[in-house]
Amino acid sequence: MDANQTLYKLVLGRDNWAECIDDSGAFIFASPAEEFSWNAQRSEVTLGVRLNVFHSAPGNVAPDQSDRRGAAQDRFGNLYWIADSRTELLVNSVGDGVTTHFWSSTDEISAGCRSRYDAFVDCGPPAPSTPLSFSGLAITTEHYLIAGVRNPAGFVVFDLFHGGPPRQVAWPPAIPFAPFAMAAAPDGGVWILDQDNARLWELDRTFAVAVQKPGQAATPAAPPEIFRPADSSPPGRPQIECAPAIAVEMAADLSAIKAIAMAVLPDNSVLLLESSPANPFSSIYRFRSGDQLGEAASLSVAQDLLAPADRAGFTLRGFDLSFIAAEQTPEGARQNITYVVGENGDQAWAFTTAFSTDQLALTPIAEYYPMRMFGGIGLIAGETQVFYDSRDIWAPLVMQKRPRYAESGVIFTQVFDARQPDCVWHRLVMDAAIPGDAVVRIYSRAANDRSHLSVQQWAPEPAPYPRDDGPELPWVTEAAGLSAWELLFQQAVGQYLQLKIAVSGNGKITPRLRALRIYYPRFSYRDHYLPAVYRQDQRSASFVERFLANFEGFYTALEDRIATVQTLLDARSTPAEALAWLANWFGVALDPAWTEAQRRLFLKNAAMFFEARGTVPGLIMALRLALEDCADPSIFQPSANVRAGIRIVERFRTRRLPTGMLEDPQAETGLPIKPQTSMWTPAQGAADLDQRYSAAQQLPPGTQYPISMPSNDGGYAAWTVFSTATLGFIPAAPGGKSSLWPAFLSSRYGVISELNSTYSSSYATFFDVPFPEALPRQAQPLLDWYQFQGILLVGAAAHQFTVYLPLAPGDAQNTNAQRAKMSLAERVIELEKPAHATYEVKFYWAFFRVGDARLGDDTVLDQSSRATQLLLPAVLGDTYTGSTYLARQLPGEPRYRPFLKRSCLAP
Repeated sequence: MDANQTLYKLVLGRDNWAECIDDSGAFIFASPAEEFSWNAQRSEVTLGVRLNVFHSAPGNVAPDQSDRRGAAQDRFGNLYWIADSRTELLVNSVGDGVTTHFWSSTDEISAGCRSRYDAFVDCGPPAPSTPLSFSGLAITTEHYLIAGVRNPAGFVVFDLFHGGPPRQVAWPPAIPFAPFAMAAAPDGGVWILDQDNARLWELDRTFAVAVQKPGQAATPAAPPEIFRPADSSPPGRPQIECAPAIAVEMAADLSAIKAIAMAVLPDNSVLLLESSPANPFSSIYRFRSGDQLGEAASLSVAQDLLAPADRAGFTLRGFDLSFIAAEQTPEGARQNITYVVGENGDQAWAFTTAFSTDQLALTPIAEYYPMRMFGGIGLIAGETQVFYDSRDIWAPLVMQKRPRYAESGVIFTQVFDARQPDCVWHRLVMDAAIPGDAVVRIYSRAANDRSHLSVQQWAPEPAPYPRDDGPELPWVTEAAGLSAWELLFQQAVGQYLQLKIAVSGNGKITPRLRALRIYYPRFSYRDHYLPAVYRQDQRSASFVERFLANFEGFYTALEDRIATVQTLLDARSTPAEALAWLANWFGVALDPAWTEAQRRLFLKNAAMFFEARGTVPGLIMALRLALEDCADPSIFQPSANVRAGIRIVERFRTRRLPTGMLEDPQAETGLPIKPQTSMWTPAQGAADLDQRYSAAQQLPPGTQYPISMPSNDGGYAAWTVFSTATLGFIPAAPGGKSSLWPAFLSSRYGVISELNSTYSSSYATFFDVPFPEALPRQAQPLLDWYQFQGILLVGAAAHQFTVYLPLAPGDAQNTNAQRAKMSLAERVIELEKPAHATYEVKFYWAFFRVGDARLGDDTVLDQSSRATQLLLPAVLGDTYTGSTYLARQLPGEPRYRPFLKRSCLAP
């Protein structure tokens, strides 16, 4: 409702737009990508999104499955693949981009029994006369490269981190094995597709065959003894643990499908691509532990994004597929995406992949991925990018921004009810983006009887025009890229109203519609402010009405802003550009690094924050607001900050006082205190302390213990050691102008006469009582001096604190992020702490230390406390002892990496 009591009907969000129908009478989103599409990221309606189809040139030679060999990328970005000859492995180094020879079976043994790795090796058997023939290649998550060998059947394993020659594993001749494709498993193992024998094998992280269906594997054979003396005495060496015997039942049976490619999901289930000439569309199956999960997902869903003319005769048989988890889309969202290359090798198709349930769900993505001269070796899935071989290079699979849309469409809105007959509908405001070559035309029809609405003629309305001052709604900022488009209804009179929106483009662009606001009833300046004579002639009255509507729109916008000025004073509703102005009311300047959400949160709770400013809760509020990624209202709740991620330990809370200072001399009875023989207390008398001191320092008997000693004295060091061990502290004296000593005596005795009676003195005031220069001999003055030392100990630890910051696992190995976090914390503390206080900033790993925190009170046992995986290796001059560890592994090596055991696969 605006300032003139004019209401409006709102169409916003997918649910509202989904109630609209097209010219066929169907809901506009009922058939995907027909005339209109919904952009979920921007919450907008567009013309139907179309996907470009690459039409192969005449004479194009499609890749053949015989061209598939295998390729993979390591963690550093180097690309490995099998050469055309299938007897050689090649590598393309990420550093210089040069392709070089990596390995072949003829490299291993050369003259003098010296290997290509410049190390002498056992000559062993001669090099094979027939080079190994490779098929299938993968690189595991633990940095091993495995390549399948068809003759002799088996595979070779390379340790890419340590280097050295490969380890060749022979497959038992009795078990058919012809590797075709390989894919790394998330647990460090590898999956192998045997297309010839319709089997799917899984190897664990030690490259032993894993049982996919427990209970169906053959009984492991007893491992052979590698050494036994001829006299039948016990073996001289222990038997080596070997992998269990292999049985066909340990693999998944794929005889029911014709799998030609595979990809592994993060949950270690496997996607298998089936392609049959008898079926125009390939299907993708999902297997786990040898069993199929759900039904196969057909690639026919890609037809939903095609133009009607492209659907005739369209087929999508896959050649290869690849999967990337949590890839960031151009709209900013992260999705699991499967890429499938068509059998012609000219185009790849992208599908969002949902596998949270057993049923695999594929949704086509309207992105165009053309491919140039695909050689057919296969797809390589990197961390965030897919590569394909194009002649002699590996090219990234890149989306080409060639948007395509339906050229036109018509939207019929739902029927709007004004709830009053003969209602004059006022105006329409659209939040939309309308490019220059696109057109949006509005038609309306109205009637007092809803049943008569369908027979009314559509009346064309004026073309909408963009508002110069943004949305008509007060203090509302328009979404990026959109404008407010407005028109004044000309003939819409009646209780019920329906709109027809005709949208058109040129096939490459589309209008984007976000919201509609239909205002009613009209507030007429002509009827309210002009005499009746201006309404007598219908033609001239219509002109005056429309003419004055220009002024009505201008002044109503101003009146709305005035009527809703309270919006500016509320941190929840004020526009983003007014937040700094609102902060001026508190006399503060907002941090430019804060997000809009942080600014609003601070202003909403500013009163509570300023009440706590300068205190520990206030400091925690400021630090959490500046450092936490997800700031929420709990920051400003003191009870929630008791166990917040950021911890503050005040120094006085970790002080240690001798037992004697805790005794109350005025109490007749008190808590029992266990006597201590090693620690002196005033009850033992000054003579006892003198005796201990003279004995410890080997001084003549009768030497008195000094309660002060200059630091340049030769016995100062021994005196401090003795005082700490015997008294529990080093005696100190108040400053020359300090009033602590008179205040202490005044609080204890009340009146000076009571002190004179106890001390056998005649002081006039407490300020006349001097601080002892030597150890008092009398019992009560000795106790007063002793317990006053506790006040000095507390004062020495006052106004000091330490801030402990948690560390996110993602920043555990990022020293720059740690320095930035600590620097930001220091800037916040400098602004919020009391001026006289001093502080330190540390990370959690410095928290659990004896003497710095008390067990059960200040200690933190939580993530990033002392977890070694969150600590950095020690760097000379850059880390602190106790907050790091000495690393023995080289950079980049996994901390836990399996040693490959001796394989018993070979007979």
